[in-house]
Amino acid sequence: LFVLDSAFTRIAERRRSVAPVRDTVYVSFEEVLPPGTFVYSLEALEETTRFAGRARYSVSLAGVSSADSLSLSDPLLAWPYGRAALPRERGAPSLRPRASLELAPVDTVGIYAEVSGLAAGGDDATHYRIEVSMRRTDAAGLSRAVRWLGRLLGLAGPDRAPRVSWEGAGEPGRTEALAVDLDLGDLDPGLYVIELAVQDLVAGTRRDS
Repeated sequence: LFVLDSAFTRIAERRRSVAPVRDTVYVSFEEVLPPGTFVYSLEALEETTRFAGRARYSVSLAGVSSADSLSLSDPLLAWPYGRAALPRERGAPSLRPRASLELAPVDTVGIYAEVSGLAAGGDDATHYRIEVSMRRTDAAGLSRAVRWLGRLLGLAGPDRAPRVSWEGAGEPGRTEALAVDLDLGDLDPGLYVIELAVQDLVAGTRRDS
């Protein structure tokens, strides 16, 4: 993994040797960067055949005002968790990111995100509400998969609700992992955007992703 700044100067580098699982290699790297625009390049070399590949993308990182500010990550699409334990951190074995965002209507997709900066309540715990929805970008209407998730979680309200939500609690000062399987069995073909929102029930603040 190579990280370049806006002038294409290399500012970070990570290397690792990994073994493939059938035709797929799973590897993760982390690098702490300041706010700004960067380019990250993930490059792979097969040692026997010397075949190589590269994927390069830009990313803009926004800053936060303080360590106590409510922050919500972008959603990560993963292979479904199934009966495995839901991941509580990015390095959990059950968290296997998908290499493609093209999904079939019969797929189940795992969703993972993180929230930090939650305020502590009088019981010395954080309290928050999470909302997940899928918005179609090439036609009107919301995904029926969202309503399926609502039924799975046993949420009250009409089946046609445009979003689903649940509440959680955690320890002050820690990052909370948000993970759930989403069955796309009733999803009509098209382009969709997964939208996440977290509301701090103690401080009353809200963030969307």
